[in-house]
Amino acid sequence: MMSNKYFDSLNRIDLYFTFLPYDLYDDSSEDVTISWFSSNYEIPISIVRGDFVSILLAYKKYNEYLVIYPRDTEIEYEELTEVTDSILSGDWDNIPLVSAISINRDDHSLTLTDEEQKAINEEFSFNNKVVDFDIIKDFRYYKSPSELYKTIELLNMAIDTKHQIYFKYSKNNKVNFYQISPIKIIYDNEENLYHILGIKNKNYVVYDIRFIKLSSVKDIPEGLSLLDASVSSKHQATVHILNLESESYDANNLNEKAPHVWKLAFSQKKATHVKVRFSEDVYTRVLEDLSLRLPAISITDCKDGYFYFEDDIYGVDSFDNWLRTFGSKALILEPKILAEQRIASFKQILENYS
Repeated sequence: MMSNKYFDSLNRIDLYFTFLPYDLYDDSSEDVTISWFSSNYEIPISIVRGDFVSILLAYKKYNEYLVIYPRDTEIEYEELTEVTDSILSGDWDNIPLVSAISINRDDHSLTLTDEEQKAINEEFSFNNKVVDFDIIKDFRYYKSPSELYKTIELLNMAIDTKHQIYFKYSKNNKVNFYQISPIKIIYDNEENLYHILGIKNKNYVVYDIRFIKLSSVKDIPEGLSLLDASVSSKHQATVHILNLESESYDANNLNEKAPHVWKLAFSQKKATHVKVRFSEDVYTRVLEDLSLRLPAISITDCKDGYFYFEDDIYGVDSFDNWLRTFGSKALILEPKILAEQRIASFKQILENYS
């Protein structure tokens, strides 16, 4: 039975482009085929075939080349219809494939179809400048998607021009105003939510975009001036872009930290060393879940029925929530306090039901 995760076509597309080799001449990479995806991820082979045809047709509208093609360049094809017919009939099921697109894993982004990217470019154009988005998935958590569009557009403008922002933040019946240097819009794939990552007083800060609210120019403290582009004709904006340059930050440090951050815990300064023993039957799933964190993290090969994960992480509570989904197939070796908390939690559950 197909995993619930792969009922979502975007998740399947992300899976394909994550594992398809990008380098045609990389002999070290594993052969990846349509059958490989079907058997390893329990997706009906007819769905995988249909997905590959849809991807080829979508990209062919805007490009002359095939975005996915056989590693064996001796295989000839003349018309796209010949290719799609061959895929649907199963002729390509066991042919090793490569991708003409590489995913920048430093961005931790989701793959977009060509149609989705086109729609987003139209929605987020600003002064005829196309804003580049890697990570838009869906907006079911947002009451007003149009307001989200406006907020993201202004945030990206501030990021591009390297200016600080000032915004009203309303959460849990509390209203605060913040002034930060924005760095990047980041995506929480656990809850499908978007956040702004920034710098404040040389520390990382993260704010949920849902709680950034409309504010007036009157809210700007005296002494701070605005860039004209940040204010609408009604003198209101979700985010005010200040005429003040952003704080500098170490981009290399941020990129090095990102693969080890769970639940957007960028603001945590101290990492926690974790080591977990997994049963070998969940090896494929662990690799899949952590694919965007590789090769920055350590995962051993399987031996004697087990393999090991080890890393220094930020956001240990979120990491523990992920571990719990594996049940008894994941044994916490370090830190001991996390293992003890897990045991205490299980004991409490048993007591509640005894």
